[in-house]
Amino acid sequence: MAPKPFPKLRASFGRFKRVFRRVRVIPCRKTPAIETENDDDVFTKKEGEALHAERVMVIAEDVAVQVGSGQRKEGTRRHTPSSKAFDLPFEVVLAVFMFLDIPELLRVSQVSRFFRDVANTQTIWHATLNTYLSECKTLVLDDFAHPSYLPLPELKIVLVRSEHLHRNWNRESPKQITSDLHPVKLDKHVPAVQAGGPYYIADQFMILPESNGTLACIDIKNDRLVGKCELSATAFPLLFSHTETASVFVVVTDYTSSMVKLTVRQAKFPSEYPQAGTSIPNMSFDLIREYDLSRRWGIITKIVDVDRRRICMLFLHPWPESDTMKLFVVLDWNDDSAVFLDSGLSYKSRHTGAVVRFSDDGEELTVFSEREDGIWRQNHYKVSELKKLSQSLSKGTDLPFHSLKPYDKATFRFADPFPSTGLGIYSDNVTMFQYWNSTYAQSWLKVAGLRSLFSYLYLMVGITSSNVKKFRVAQFYATETAPCHSKRFVFDLGNPVRVPFEGDELPLMSLSFNHLCWIDQLPKADLALKLVTFPDPFKRDDIKYDIRVLDAPINVLRNAAHVFMVPSLGSIMILTKAQHLYRFQYA
Repeated sequence: MAPKPFPKLRASFGRFKRVFRRVRVIPCRKTPAIETENDDDVFTKKEGEALHAERVMVIAEDVAVQVGSGQRKEGTRRHTPSSKAFDLPFEVVLAVFMFLDIPELLRVSQVSRFFRDVANTQTIWHATLNTYLSECKTLVLDDFAHPSYLPLPELKIVLVRSEHLHRNWNRESPKQITSDLHPVKLDKHVPAVQAGGPYYIADQFMILPESNGTLACIDIKNDRLVGKCELSATAFPLLFSHTETASVFVVVTDYTSSMVKLTVRQAKFPSEYPQAGTSIPNMSFDLIREYDLSRRWGIITKIVDVDRRRICMLFLHPWPESDTMKLFVVLDWNDDSAVFLDSGLSYKSRHTGAVVRFSDDGEELTVFSEREDGIWRQNHYKVSELKKLSQSLSKGTDLPFHSLKPYDKATFRFADPFPSTGLGIYSDNVTMFQYWNSTYAQSWLKVAGLRSLFSYLYLMVGITSSNVKKFRVAQFYATETAPCHSKRFVFDLGNPVRVPFEGDELPLMSLSFNHLCWIDQLPKADLALKLVTFPDPFKRDDIKYDIRVLDAPINVLRNAAHVFMVPSLGSIMILTKAQHLYRFQYA
């Protein structure tokens, strides 16, 4: 007997049948049953009668217009499947397609022209986009592109590439899709890159911090330096991409001999490139605002809301005597309105977690602190109340501290996922480093209707009784109000390659919103580029994970100095000690 054609399409038919049974239906008037001709039809006669007894009602007028379910031109062929069992009402097919993932949508679109038209509508793919983002999967998409405004063909390409990256990085042995080992040689542009410094990488441009503090912007496609921002070696910049202006905002805190200087700059990428053979920088780092603050500040962390021109900085004052966090809030850097607050929350450097963030709607400011007792405490402040206390901050002038009572306080206790022996998060012999990452830009969320999430990671460094340095990671997600789950994702890094950082040694690693990669030393003096995916933010009762090994060349790993994880490009980049940048593409 000859094999049946198109096995993948037949598998899609079976999936169609199974998914249809899960569709939530609304009972309505019974209509005549569909007659089936043989047992090979997707729906049996009994199922066809049940289908029409309980029809699915979906409001999709915009899709109906796209498909053209009403009028058709005379002489054109009707989009009718070969079997009568597939001649279903449009709203039924649409409802079923809403349950399909991206590979299934691509396969089912090959069944018939009618199925193809339904599967290629804006409604289907925008619903897929919302589902994709709600599952905390990252998009292979440039930071300055807005997914909701992309033309349908481009949106499909973005989602297909994103799904390919997600599946590739979650397979047992992720594979590169390209094997080009010709690096971009940055040594002529950047003498040395600062370890652990912030960076911004797009398809064409990258911003890297030099060891002397200077930010360098490099056109990696044309292999040329396009701009520099001179900073001191003590400066600590943070980079925030902004979709609306297609630029990057650089917020820098810098300790001088007499003060702490806070500056805001806007990095505008060049619209025209210099002629070949020239080295004229044509990227600007425009100064937006500059503030001189007290020298006795111990900066903890800061957050920026670029859309509303706001900055909030957590610090200790006076430092190092104080252990209570203070807040400096710039409410609008256009008019220099600012306020100082005493949060009353305690902090111990490199032993306590501390977070600050603005709400999605910009109406609230929340400060989080996790102390040695393992309880997450948070204070909520209304921005409208902060504005009542704000004053204009002129250069060189300090404002008085205010004790504003939070309109709401809350506590949250994590389940204790840390073993009582060895490396614990609150042990005195453990040093803790805190990382945070938010992949979802606010402008995306306003269209998708999703709440923004932040991904937080604690890296704990400790010495065991046998004098062996160990590294442990604890990761969790949080909304604007509280952590998403009481369980943190905890695992050991093994024996990672280390780089010097502020008098200590940290693993050679890079993290994104939901992934972490690092270079690990194997028992036989070999190296491996490893990757782990963080578990679902809301489903952590039974955490299961796999550490996967990526196929990176061993000669590149042996000379690695920096690792950059860039899901927006579907790639991981490695910068060697010779300042050669290798790009490994996985989607």
